[in-house]
Amino acid sequence: MNKEQVDSLYEDAEKSAKINEIAFLQAQIKPHFLFNVLNVIASLCRLDIEKAREFLSMMDNKDKVSSLLNSNSNISVKIGKENYTEGAEDCSVVSAVYSLNERPIGEIGVIGPTRIPYSKVISILANIVKEMNYILSHAYSNEK
Repeated sequence: MNKEQVDSLYEDAEKSAKINEIAFLQAQIKPHFLFNVLNVIASLCRLDIEKAREFLSMMDNKDKVSSLLNSNSNISVKIGKENYTEGAEDCSVVSAVYSLNERPIGEIGVIGPTRIPYSKVISILANIVKEMNYILSHAYSNEK
């Protein structure tokens, strides 16, 4: 095996490791999503069963969930009636934009009851976005 082949294998291994790191971050987010959904449902069931049904219906609609995360800023906080999506009027949504080369490419968020520890959620999302931006920039900087 010559040096070029070794270098190519090394680059492929680095890219694969970065892709796995992104997949690992995504896998960590999924259980938190489920926990927050269940938390909101539990809180709404105590208040109003019909609101809980509306929330479940909203969460089943990908377009409605996407509309909750649609923000124009790096970090967005919408509380209660600031959420114009039907079924989310009694929820809070904290979302953050991640980017590649300073161009927004996606958004992640936390949907929860209106009484959540906002500063903690914002801090966690900011750190996740920072890590995702770092991983993405390094994963795609070697492709040039």
